[in-house]
Amino acid sequence: MSSKVSSIKVLTRFHMLIEQALENNGHDLDLAIKSLNDLRLGYAGNNPGGSDVLSDAHPQEGNQPQVNGDVESGSTRDSLDSRTSPVDGAAWVEHFVREMSAASNVDDARVRASRALEAFEKLVYAHASEEAAKNFLQENLVLKEQVQALLQENGILKRAVSIQHERQKEFEAKSEEV
Repeated sequence: MSSKVSSIKVLTRFHMLIEQALENNGHDLDLAIKSLNDLRLGYAGNNPGGSDVLSDAHPQEGNQPQVNGDVESGSTRDSLDSRTSPVDGAAWVEHFVREMSAASNVDDARVRASRALEAFEKLVYAHASEEAAKNFLQENLVLKEQVQALLQENGILKRAVSIQHERQKEFEAKSEEV
C-alpha cells in the first residue's frame, strides 16, 4: 500500500513538475523538455534529502546539474519501442507510474522520467509530422482540383473571347458593306 502511495506522490510531483516546466518555458514543448532534461542530469550535491524538486526547476548559477551514470536495464529507452509505446493518456500515466515505481532512487527516477518524456516527445513529433504530411497532401489535392477548375474556366473564357472576336469582325464587315 505504501508503494502505491509513494508512486502516486511521485506521479503527482512529476505531473506538477511537467506543468511548471511548461509554464516557465512559455508552453514551448522543446524548452520544457530541455528544462526537464537538465533536471534529469541531477542535483546530487545540491538536493540532499530530496527537497522539493519543483523549486529546482530553474537552477541558479551555482546550482548546475551534474551528469549521473546510466540506469540499469529495464529503463524507458529499453522498454519502449514503436510497437509497445502507449497510445492514449491513461496508458502514458500507467507507463510513468511503472517507471517511477521501478526507480531505485531519485536520480534513477529523474533518468527514467527524462527517457519517458523523450519517448513521449518522439511519439508526439511522429504523430504531428504524420498529421502535417496528411494535411499537406490533402491541401495539395485541393489546390490541384482548384487549378484544374481554373484551367477549365480559362479555356471556356478563351473560347468565349474568340467567338466574341469573330462576331465583332463579322459585325464590322457588315457595317463596312452598308
